[in-house]
Amino acid sequence: MKKNINVIGRAVGIVLLCAAVAAVFLYKSDQKPPELPQPVRPVKSFLVGSEREVPKLYFPGTMDAETGVALSFEVSGRLIEFPVQRGQRVKKDAVLARLDDRDFQNQVKNAQADVDLAQSTLARIENALKLNAVSQEDYSRAKADLDKAQAQLDIRRKALEDTTLTARFDGVIADTYVDNFDTIAAGNPVLKLQNVQVLNLVVSVPESYVLQSTEDRWRKWTFSAQFDALPGRSFPVELKEFASTADAITQTYRATFTMKAQPDLLILPGMSGTVVASLPEEDVLDAAVQVPSDAVGISSDGSAFVWVLEDHGEGTYITRQRIVTPSERAGTWLGISSGLAKGEQIAAAGISVLTQGRVVRRLEDDPAALVASDPTSPTQPGEPMISRDVQALDAAAAEDAP
Repeated sequence: MKKNINVIGRAVGIVLLCAAVAAVFLYKSDQKPPELPQPVRPVKSFLVGSEREVPKLYFPGTMDAETGVALSFEVSGRLIEFPVQRGQRVKKDAVLARLDDRDFQNQVKNAQADVDLAQSTLARIENALKLNAVSQEDYSRAKADLDKAQAQLDIRRKALEDTTLTARFDGVIADTYVDNFDTIAAGNPVLKLQNVQVLNLVVSVPESYVLQSTEDRWRKWTFSAQFDALPGRSFPVELKEFASTADAITQTYRATFTMKAQPDLLILPGMSGTVVASLPEEDVLDAAVQVPSDAVGISSDGSAFVWVLEDHGEGTYITRQRIVTPSERAGTWLGISSGLAKGEQIAAAGISVLTQGRVVRRLEDDPAALVASDPTSPTQPGEPMISRDVQALDAAAAEDAP
């Protein structure tokens, strides 16, 4: 009897323990975590109807030489003179390399002797022909022998000249492929000479811009080149050629611009630059409302929208998505035919990370953010310069992280 009572007591204890544990878990699951205030996101804004500059397009590219040739000897021999090195500037007709020419000089002397003998033989036959001592055939044979000897002499003289490699134009030694005293085979490249008096800036143009611009319109635009290492300076360039076939990989169209060398700068092939295209007056939008193209997004149903910033007080704004109707496009600007009015504030960047009803502040109203994201402010050694928009979005993403 006592044993049964002990068993029942243990069973009751286990049931009570399980009930207590379940109550603890149920109690915790019913408790909602405290709601944290949503961080205020900084966004770049744009005032609809504000004055703007003439639209410009920016196309990054790479510098290339207008003319570049790999020079080689047309004869074989041992290199005995190689006075140039990579990066050296040379003038036209300057000696770049020279082969041992002793064998070629002897060949010229031998060919000259053959010519002298053929001339002497022809002179004797001419005199004999006047006396009818030889036939006309003998004379023709002697004349042919002289012509052959003269041709061989010309060949040997050219071979002797080919032992010296000279610059065909003013340029820079881009690369060298041999060392002095090497044995060089005819036709093997010795060095590469580039003409840097005129440079090409090669860029890729997306098809969205090509569709809106005929070649005649491109010819009316004003182009200039800029370099990241030379802030505040630009250089005139001219459109040289425009490919009508897209690249198979990037699906962009290759455009080449020419630029004259600058006397105070050493701009070399391989350097990166940016072509800035300023649109002509006839390409400026006529639409009353114009916004940056980065401010307009496309929703899942294909409609265009913008984020309107409604004043929320104390320097903050509420984001409201609004459907708009875009019209024509010029450069990085879009005309809006309906949905926006002058004087409204919209988000000009980062539209893909904004949500309806989000509390934001204008990046322009945050002095600390402006200073931190200013590309011209000093940075630590080795630290890359980050654009204002990218840095602000990174900071906002960090605020949203759990």
